[in-house]
Amino acid sequence: FWFKADHMGYEGLSEFVISKLLAKTNIQNYITYLPTFIEYENKILVGCCSENFKKNNETIYTLEKLFRAYTGQSLAKALLNYSEIKDKIGFTVAFIEEHTKLKNVGAYLTAMLELDAFFLNEDRHTNNIAFIRNDDTEDFSFCPYFDFGLSLLSDTNDYPIDSDIYTCISKVRAKPFDTDFDLQTDTAQALYGIQLKIAFTENDII
Repeated sequence: FWFKADHMGYEGLSEFVISKLLAKTNIQNYITYLPTFIEYENKILVGCCSENFKKNNETIYTLEKLFRAYTGQSLAKALLNYSEIKDKIGFTVAFIEEHTKLKNVGAYLTAMLELDAFFLNEDRHTNNIAFIRNDDTEDFSFCPYFDFGLSLLSDTNDYPIDSDIYTCISKVRAKPFDTDFDLQTDTAQALYGIQLKIAFTENDII
C-alpha cells in the first residue's frame, strides 16, 4: 500500500471522493483511494491509502524524469518555447510516443486533462504524469490515473472553507500546458477527441 498524509487541507478526502466518482465514468484505469489514519513519529495523521500498482520488476517514470533521461533538459522549461497550447500538447505527445512506443497517448492525456478540469485539479505538473517501465522487457505502459489530491478546492490555505465557493473556483489555475482549464481541455479535445463520459448524478455526489 501507499499512504499519503494531508498537509494542505483535505487532500485524502478529495482522493477518496474522486476515485468513488470515477467508478461511474468510462475511465477504467484509475487508482482507488480510501481514507485512513496514519501513525507517524507518535502522531496520528489524517490521509488516504491506495494499493501499490507497481510490480517488483517495474519502475515508474514521471514525464519530467523521462524527458530529462532522453534530453538532459526539463520538459516544463522546454514547453516555454511554444506559445500555442496545441503545439505544447502535440510536442509532448510526440515525445512520449517516440520514446515509450505507446499508442493513443493523445487520448490518454486528453482524458487526464478532462478529469482535471472537471474536478479542478491544480497539481498536474510534469511530475504528476507518469508511465510504468517493465525492467525485464523495457516495455512501457500507462500509469493508472492518480493524484487528484489538490482537487475540489482541497487546499484550505488558498481556498478557506468559509470563503465563497465561486470566488475560490475562479482562482484555480490549471497545469501543465496552460493555466486555463477550458482552453487546455478544448485544445486537447480538438486534437484527439472527447474522451471522458460521466454517468454519476447529483445524488451520487451527495
